[in-house]
Amino acid sequence: MISVIVPIFNSESTLKTCINSIVKQSFQDFELILVDDGSNDDSKKICQEFIDNYKNIKYFYKNNSGVSSTRNYGLLQANGKYIVFIDSDDSIEKNYLDIMYKYIVTHHADLVICGYNISYEGMKQEKIYLDEEKILTNTQFYQIFGTLYENNLLNSPWNKIYKKELIKNMFDEKISLGEDLLFNLDYFKNIKKIVIIPDSLYNYRVNNVSNSLSSIYNLNNLYIYYLMYNQIKNTITFDNDKKNNFQKVLNIHFNYLFVSLKLYAISNSYWDFKKFLINEKNNKVYNELLKKSKPTSLRIIFYKIILKKECFHLFYFCMRVEKAIKEMRA
Repeated sequence: MISVIVPIFNSESTLKTCINSIVKQSFQDFELILVDDGSNDDSKKICQEFIDNYKNIKYFYKNNSGVSSTRNYGLLQANGKYIVFIDSDDSIEKNYLDIMYKYIVTHHADLVICGYNISYEGMKQEKIYLDEEKILTNTQFYQIFGTLYENNLLNSPWNKIYKKELIKNMFDEKISLGEDLLFNLDYFKNIKKIVIIPDSLYNYRVNNVSNSLSSIYNLNNLYIYYLMYNQIKNTITFDNDKKNNFQKVLNIHFNYLFVSLKLYAISNSYWDFKKFLINEKNNKVYNELLKKSKPTSLRIIFYKIILKKECFHLFYFCMRVEKAIKEMRA
């Protein structure tokens, strides 16, 4: 049996579509665990409508404490051998559970990862997937880790099916960014076989592009990116055969660093920005990203050179100019 865990918080506008996509699955050997994280809209009412019609649905209401706590609560209630996470904003294709279950059972796998569709405010615009099926040992999986990470196939707990017995640690409830990747990295340590399929079976909805985390400045996010980087290094041994693999990780995290510095620059005075960067010069991850990353964008290469030369005033000025130009075009 599969335990399908759906964390809910004020999801009345998308919840019915989400649950409908689950209960109408071609595969029916599952329990649906709905965990309401203190919603104050009609989410509970919508859940109740489904509970009245389907015996395999369980509903739990808890005080608001965040999505990680909510997923953890769902894990504690799960009775299935396999675990699937679905966000209440999203939906799944009709054969999602059937295909994921068949792959994990047929190949005696510990994890199956599928592609997904991204829709912006309800309109499908992008598919994220690998173009061929891969059946991998743990070692082979790590050899293409950089490619999978670069393609955003590893960061989330959805678009995957897990073995419950191999989940040794739950989601970190102390952080609100990167906790999904940290959960997955911990799970990767316990697995021997992974299957990656090209089918895009999960539908990920981005409701409000302007409110995405990448557009909101929070200094803590930078240190979480550092934490994620260190965790990847501690989980995976990047030997000489995997240099290109590790280079992709370096480049991704340098981009995270750049975005964080950009947001800090446009949110603070120059003197605060300069003081911050002077302090960062003592940070091991900061120096490693600055030294070893190889950005492909000419714009990012230019800014990397500025940072290495410690021309903080020029970086700050450029970020302010970019912001002004963007506002003029809006």
